[in-house]
Amino acid sequence: MPTITLDDIRDAIHAKYQPLLIDMGEAGVCELRQAMRLPETDRKSIAEAQKALQDSEDETEIRGFLQDIIYIAASDSRKAQALIAWADELVVLVEIVQKYAEVSQVGEASPSES
Repeated sequence: MPTITLDDIRDAIHAKYQPLLIDMGEAGVCELRQAMRLPETDRKSIAEAQKALQDSEDETEIRGFLQDIIYIAASDSRKAQALIAWADELVVLVEIVQKYAEVSQVGEASPSES
């Protein structure tokens, strides 16, 4: 039977749940942590913001929800602030959050074969 260490498991998790890195040129890189790597309260906050996004038609509200998601997911609030300033158009914020949602999706559990 193969032996696996906790370090092996941590390495596998890190490889599977890598952050989304957004290069902002001279402003540096903003790291958006995978949702599965966030505390439960942060994951719930992101889910609530995503739901509110779907229900809103107000551009100011939409911008606020997108910014909330970025602030929650970012590993550094200063980089999040820089990213939001760098992404000056609403469409850019939408694209960033869509990309984040794509890479943060967790696959469904498949039934075990008995």
